[in-house]
Amino acid sequence: MTDGHKKALELIAENKRTRSPFLDLGNLGLTEVPEEVFECVWLEYLSLGHIQLTINPLIIKK
Repeated sequence: MTDGHKKALELIAENKRTRSPFLDLGNLGLTEVPEEVFECVWLEYLSLGHIQLTINPLIIKK
């Protein structure tokens, strides 16, 4: 697990506590969106700026 992924999980955990409608996971060097993001059903804005994504179609279908 990369430092960026660890930081993303920390930010997601904080968002779960605060239930903020905004989550910024940009500039963390992620190559995929952590599955935990999909548990944050209250999100209105998800920032993934500067991210090279590999899309897993099985996750999207959930």
